[in-house]
Formats: sequence, C-alpha cells, structure tokens
Amino acid sequence: MLIIIGTTIKEKVREQHGSGKICPFCGEKTNLIDLKQYLTLFFIPVFPFKNIGYYYSCPSCNYKTELTKYEN
Repeated sequence: MLIIIGTTIKEKVREQHGSGKICPFCGEKTNLIDLKQYLTLFFIPVFPFKNIGYYYSCPSCNYKTELTKYEN
C-alpha cells in the first residue's frame, strides 16, 4: 500500500480592498493575504499546521509587501 503525504502553501485573502493600506506605486487599496502551510494526503490539503505569515498585495500592479511586527 502506497501513501503519499507532503506539504503545500496556500494563500487566502483576509481583507479585500479594505485593509487600509495604500499601494505606494499605483495608489490603490491593497488586500491582506494570509499564508498557511498545509499537510497533504494524496496531493489534497487536509489541514493547516503552520501559519507562515501575512502580507499586503495590490490587485492592480501586483506589488507585495510583508507586514511588520507593529502592524500585526
């Protein structure tokens, strides 16, 4: 019997266009993105086991920036 397990990283939008942060390049409102690492079983994400962090992403120009510890 062969069991395939592994990990994958998934992004989830926490706040869309309402995070209050403005993109320094284009002036649009940014999205707050949550990164989590999931355990996979047969390439299907089963459950999250590690929170990697958060970052801001601009939907217009695709600019990304990490949150500082003071913004958490």
